[in-house]
Amino acid sequence: MKKNRLFMLGLVTVFVAVLSLTLVSSTFARYTSTVTGQDSAKVAKWAFDYNSSSLDLAQNDVAFKLFETINDTKDGLDETDVADGRIAPGTCGSFALSFQNKSEVTATLSVAFDEVTISGVPLEFSFNSDFTDSVDDIAELSWNQNLAIGSAAIEKTIYWRWVEDGDNTVDTNLGIAAPDVTMKMTVVFTQVD
Repeated sequence: MKKNRLFMLGLVTVFVAVLSLTLVSSTFARYTSTVTGQDSAKVAKWAFDYNSSSLDLAQNDVAFKLFETINDTKDGLDETDVADGRIAPGTCGSFALSFQNKSEVTATLSVAFDEVTISGVPLEFSFNSDFTDSVDDIAELSWNQNLAIGSAAIEKTIYWRWVEDGDNTVDTNLGIAAPDVTMKMTVVFTQVD
């Protein structure tokens, strides 16, 4: 009987151990899953060309040389009777502007002109070479325009001339004083939402 008891005690112990493992193992069993996701985007480029060259937007400076080309109004050829870089009665000229959106967003272009110093010089400005719709204040030639992504360049030419009005006294006094004439252009690009 002692063997039977020992056998029964061993059997009960094994049964309790198996039952305990079954109950305990179910508390450790569970589903586990791990998932990850990632997304990325590239920042849209912000860039423009000015007169067929990349515009350095970090410099906050743009070449505006309105008086770079001075012509003689009598024949439309390069001025030979006035010193380089000087304007006088009868001189004229033009300056071409070209803007192109190289950005990856649509933008608006705002071009504003200002007479920093004019000193009474009788200048006239126009977008037309025949001076139809001319103005005596360059600020009136300011304009705004949308620039779509990949659109063709927006081109405008500003024509200027020293108006000969027959008053030699005024012109002569300007020549004696020899004041500076300074024009300013401000260009603002703004992203369209």
